[in-house]
Amino acid sequence: MAVVSWAALAPLEGVKSRKRAVFEASEVKVGTSKGPCLISKVSLTLSSRIAAIGDAGRAVVDVLRGVAQPEVGHCRRQEGLVVLTLDPQELATFGDDLVAAIGEKLAADRAHVLILDKDQWMCQRAWARSFAEILRSDAFRLFRGAIVVCAQEEYRLLSLTSSEHWAVVEGILRQESCMDVMDDCANDDANTEGLMEQALSIKTCNLEHWVKQARDEGKNIALFSVAGEGGSRDLCGFICYHLISARSELKIDFIFVPEDLRGKSYGKRLMRWVLEKASHMPEDECRWISLMAVDERVPFYEHFGFIDMGSADTKEEELTWMERPNVTTVVDAH
Repeated sequence: MAVVSWAALAPLEGVKSRKRAVFEASEVKVGTSKGPCLISKVSLTLSSRIAAIGDAGRAVVDVLRGVAQPEVGHCRRQEGLVVLTLDPQELATFGDDLVAAIGEKLAADRAHVLILDKDQWMCQRAWARSFAEILRSDAFRLFRGAIVVCAQEEYRLLSLTSSEHWAVVEGILRQESCMDVMDDCANDDANTEGLMEQALSIKTCNLEHWVKQARDEGKNIALFSVAGEGGSRDLCGFICYHLISARSELKIDFIFVPEDLRGKSYGKRLMRWVLEKASHMPEDECRWISLMAVDERVPFYEHFGFIDMGSADTKEEELTWMERPNVTTVVDAH
């Protein structure tokens, strides 16, 4: 089968590299249904694959499209930039092959940026199936322009096909690398797509010890990855954890970020993930979250609400016992 490719781009004056920003917004506020939202910093290049998440992500897309303006501050958009928004009803007039239809519309409009809104494609089962096929297509991956996909929530296929997302973190919209999560990876037969092999090859923090302990003692391992070259996945984080049912406690045994990725907020994102996971457990299952912190990392965990629970009896050399209550979102039915 021949590979469908999408049209070559019309030239943009002053833009000689696909890595040069054609849209930027920094320290501005955009309007959402929940009120103004501050944008820390976002940018778009012709090589971007962006997942715009939630109302705030869509608000930034509206500014990119030129149909809205920031409530506070200014954005920079490259002169001559053509942004194309497509919905399935419009594409249906081009034929049944929607991947090819997108190519025809891009060629007709000579667009540099393609915007797809997932919600518009979920109205019919056939459209929803086509939407997934579009995200997986070679045309989507090889297109020489930028692609922004709007979705109310992030999900695995979107994370795997986007390199970055625009999403609200701690009340501020930020641009971050898309991160995929594979949970329950401790079993020998778990399909981890090569990520466990990457973890076991790292010798600096003895991840092999934690993998063996998880397998021997029935603990859980979550593996986190970002897009690598040629469609591969690169390990960006590792968490070993388990539930202590007798105490209604989730214990974080070990959390790890590769050395070359430290200082880039991956540790914070791993912590947010495990806290979010705990929040979906009822209080009688998870009332507390605990961990043993290396002393120099105590301030990091305090940022997430953990409290030093150490004493002369519990203190281990250079380690501090820390706990925080779980903030559950599960409503007690009793």
